[in-house]
Amino acid sequence: MERMIRTMSDPATRHRMGRNFETVTDEVFTIIRWAVVVGFARYIARVEQTLAFTLAGYALVALLFGYILSRFLLRPELRLFDEPMPLWKRLVQFMANFLLCFVGFLAVMYGIESLSQAVIRMQFIPAPEDVYR
Repeated sequence: MERMIRTMSDPATRHRMGRNFETVTDEVFTIIRWAVVVGFARYIARVEQTLAFTLAGYALVALLFGYILSRFLLRPELRLFDEPMPLWKRLVQFMANFLLCFVGFLAVMYGIESLSQAVIRMQFIPAPEDVYR
């Protein structure tokens, strides 16, 4: 306990922990902002059913995938092997990061699609005050 208190009272440690926490929250909120924009575009594409809105929705989905891809592939977060890596280990490292990125993208898209469908369903439900009139 004393070691933890000493560590937490060190200004450099607190600063480093704060920067790490800030980086993580910044990444999460950036993906949430992207998800809101993509979800809104998907909603408009579903409601309006025009080619322009559909293409805009798919373009934003591609940009979201590119952003998530850049987070995991350009800055590898998942380390499987120590340096130096032969070519086959680098290939495995790349494929693992790509798979992680793709699974994360699918999870975000599943959430966006679920929310978009819920908004479309709720659009046709009368508001509670209208039910009693």
